[in-house]
Amino acid sequence: MVILFAIGAAFFYGFSDFLTRVGLRRSNAQSAVLFSTVSGLLAPLVIALYTIPVSQFATRALFFFVLAGIIGPFIARYLLYVGIERLGVSIASPLANIKPAFGALIAVLFLGEKLNAPIIAGTLVIIVGVTVIGRERSGGQIAKKWSRKDLIFPILASFCYGLTAIMRKVGMNITPEPMVGVVVQNTAALAVLILLTPVQRTHLRVNYRDRRAWFIFSLSGLIAFFAHYCTFFALSLGLVVIVGPLVSLNPFFALLLAVIFLRKEERVTGKILLGAAFIVGGTAILAWVS
Repeated sequence: MVILFAIGAAFFYGFSDFLTRVGLRRSNAQSAVLFSTVSGLLAPLVIALYTIPVSQFATRALFFFVLAGIIGPFIARYLLYVGIERLGVSIASPLANIKPAFGALIAVLFLGEKLNAPIIAGTLVIIVGVTVIGRERSGGQIAKKWSRKDLIFPILASFCYGLTAIMRKVGMNITPEPMVGVVVQNTAALAVLILLTPVQRTHLRVNYRDRRAWFIFSLSGLIAFFAHYCTFFALSLGLVVIVGPLVSLNPFFALLLAVIFLRKEERVTGKILLGAAFIVGGTAILAWVS
């Protein structure tokens, strides 16, 4: 059951990343964050109102879910969207999936999960994959070049996602109800986004004019909701070092969709594929030994 839900989360995350890339052709990262966050909150909120007792929300778990919402769906997603905008999904998505390494390290330090030689090996394989992708100058995009300093965005996103997994796991240990976690974290993410909107620079502000982009980003957020739910459910049953690597298989889905539907904008080169293979291979090792 843990493996099924974790892989399901990987599929939905990959699909969401792909839709975001499509939407970014017409709009910007700030718009993607806003519309996807709103749509990603509405669905679980409606479901929770009819299925979850209010008492489920009155626990210490809320603190950790709020942190997860600020670090993950807000900060990490924004960094990832900027990375996708500047690098393309074929580079940004695999790079963002160093998160199993960060998640495993934090889990060992703060949750007492065990670190052994195979886990270290899997982490090193992931790092090799990141290095290979970082050396690819084509950038995975036909339309424009990119700067290597832009790699910092998906890498920082991966750290935030790794930390978010820990916050979610701690919260689920207190209140093992996935929908509570999804609602609270997405509410926190939206609240922070709204509070920061007035201080955004002009070029980073939300574009409200393109309704087609609204729809695409909203659909991306809805798909991300399914990914979040699967992730929370998997974490309620399994360990971070198992769930994290499996969820990180989403580059396969994102790359596949990019190759099929974005051929004019995305070029998946040999180095990018090799790097992605290393990353996925590393996560597979971590999953196998866990």
